[in-house]
Parts: sequence; structure tokens; C-alpha cells
Amino acid sequence: MTQAVELRIDVTDAAALGEPAHVVASVILPDPALLGERPVVCFARPGGGYSRGYYTCDLPGPARGAQAAWHAARGWIFVALDTLGCGASSPHDPEALGFATVAAAAAAAEQEILLRLANAVLLAGYPPVHQPVVLGIGQSAGASMVIWQQAHRRSY
Repeated sequence: MTQAVELRIDVTDAAALGEPAHVVASVILPDPALLGERPVVCFARPGGGYSRGYYTCDLPGPARGAQAAWHAARGWIFVALDTLGCGASSPHDPEALGFATVAAAAAAAEQEILLRLANAVLLAGYPPVHQPVVLGIGQSAGASMVIWQQAHRRSY
């Protein structure tokens, strides 16, 4: 059985915008029995103007279901992030949100989530997740941000 945890993570220091900043994430956790020896934690970013619901909403049609739930049913911890300035993450002047700023905020949020997973404080009773395989995926502009973050920060 999968479980969802909604997080609002302060990334003020990492974003360095001179104002408070936060990133919102939906963490879809698989049944702990499905976690592999090296669990997979996948961070997903939607395209420009979209929110994390792109990955978590139940799609209509014959396939039905959400991408996040599909991966969680196979043992992945799936984290859908709202990019800084989009969705429920803090709004900011778009001119201030270049790739470096957005990547810094996302990387800080991702590290906080990995820390909470490792210390078993993300969800009461969920086991610690140590040395996961960390992936980054994205759709459209979200993919560009993931690639930029990997090239400059080696997050995945």
C-alpha cells in the first residue's frame, strides 16, 4: 500500500533571493516490503507552469492511475516537486528564477527529503532509507532543469 506525504521545505538560504522561499513536494512511498536493497528515490519535475500534480493525478482512460503511484507500486520512492515559483512553491519575480536559483532550491529540498528518509522521520513508522539510488526526471522545462542541476551539482 502506498502512502503520500506532503512537504513544504524552506529553501530560503539556498535560493538566496533576499526573501523567504519554499518548495512543496509530494512524496509517494511504497510499501516498505517493496524497497530494494538499494531503494530508488526518484525526484520528478513538471514542465513550465505545471505543478507536481502532473505526476500524482489519476489520469483518465484505459491505463488509469498516476505515474507516481505506478513507480511506487514497483518499490520506488517517488517525489514530485513544484519548481520554485510554480504550483504551491513560493512565488517570486520570474526574472530572478534562472536555472542556478531554481536548481539550488530544488537541490536543497531534495537533500532535506533524503535526510528525512535516512533518519526515518519523513513518516512515523517508515523504515530508514540508506544509500538510495537517486534519479532525476522531468517533463519539458522540468527535464531541462534536471539536466542543468545534474551538470552543475551532480545530484543524481
